[in-house]
Amino acid sequence: MPRVVISGQAARRFTGGVTELEVEANNFRRMVLELDRRFPGLGRQIDESMAVAIDGEIFQDAYLVPLNPDSEIYLIPKSAAAELAVNLTRRPGQDHSTSSGKRTAEVATAST
Repeated sequence: MPRVVISGQAARRFTGGVTELEVEANNFRRMVLELDRRFPGLGRQIDESMAVAIDGEIFQDAYLVPLNPDSEIYLIPKSAAAELAVNLTRRPGQDHSTSSGKRTAEVATAST
């Protein structure tokens, strides 16, 4: 059965602290429906505020993505996913500090 890992306090409040689950489902949408059946409200939480990685690939719209019996699905709060994306855009060797000492990221843009 596909294995689901839920990260973040918001989702865990629905599962009573359980962070890893196995779910019988053949695609992401069915997985969300099954999780919502087991933990009412979790499906909406996933829809509204969770980023999704399936077998190491991040998806913007995962509803029709097929799941294999050995699939691993990671559900991450979108705020944490956004922070990860920002960290990935930082270039080594460049100072990203502001005058207040906070770190910022530069976003590279392609010129046409």
